[in-house]
Formats: sequence, C-alpha cells, structure tokens
Amino acid sequence: MEKPSYNFEVSNNGLIFSFESVSREKIIKKVVVYEPLVDELYHMGFGDLVEDNTIDYSVKSANKDMNKVLSTVVQTMFLFFEKYPDKKVVFTGSNEIRTRLYRSIISKFVEEIELYFLVEGFKNDGTQEVFRKNEDYYAFLIYPRI
Repeated sequence: MEKPSYNFEVSNNGLIFSFESVSREKIIKKVVVYEPLVDELYHMGFGDLVEDNTIDYSVKSANKDMNKVLSTVVQTMFLFFEKYPDKKVVFTGSNEIRTRLYRSIISKFVEEIELYFLVEGFKNDGTQEVFRKNEDYYAFLIYPRI
C-alpha cells in the first residue's frame, strides 16, 4: 500500500510507534500502541501524545493530514505483523464517528488491504464476520494472510 506516510520511530519490542503530524499551523506528536490482550490478540490504540506523556485517544487534531496520518498507522501494522506474524489486532474508534470513519476507509481500500491482511468486523449483535462493505461494525479484527 504505497500511500504518502510519515517517518516514525518504533520501540525495541515493536509495540509502540511514534511520529509527528506536521502542518503549517502545528506539529502534533502521534502514538500508535499495540497492547497484548489475550493469547494471540492485541489491541491497537492510536492518538496524540499530550503534555503529561499520556495518549489522548479522542482528541480531534484537525491538522489537515488525515490521509497521511492513517497511512502511517497502516505502515505500523505492516511492521507489527512482520515482527508478530501469528498475532491478530483488534481496534475500534474512540467514538461512533471515528468507527464509521475507519469502516469507510476499510471499505474504500478493502481489495487492496485483503492482498496482505484478513479483515473481520464485529456487529452490534455480538457476531463476528468477514468484513463486508456497507455493514455496520463497532470493531475490526485484522491479521496477516498466511
């Protein structure tokens, strides 16, 4: 997936990625964190690093570089799965609007994404299925094609 992205730094264990979102108005430190949940499952969180060194997962940055930022997040997935090929990653938006945004992006690029990854969606009734365009999901599961 060759889309413009930011350069990033990665922790030694390959679980924390950081980069800067840059515009004319401001520079925002972004962080992508892969946290182990159970067995082979990790949660991916993404947000802005704030002054007290915590991550704000719900802030709206409005730095006019959303595509480049999201492309950078996708690049971290490639590196995460390169290091942890037997793992799966679950993620959702910090609110309903962001979850819809993620669903829209996956829908737009699903054919390209599926060259590398398998994607599943979690429905509100508790079911899990292979991702389908125009379906309502509250969370997503992604893992490498083997």
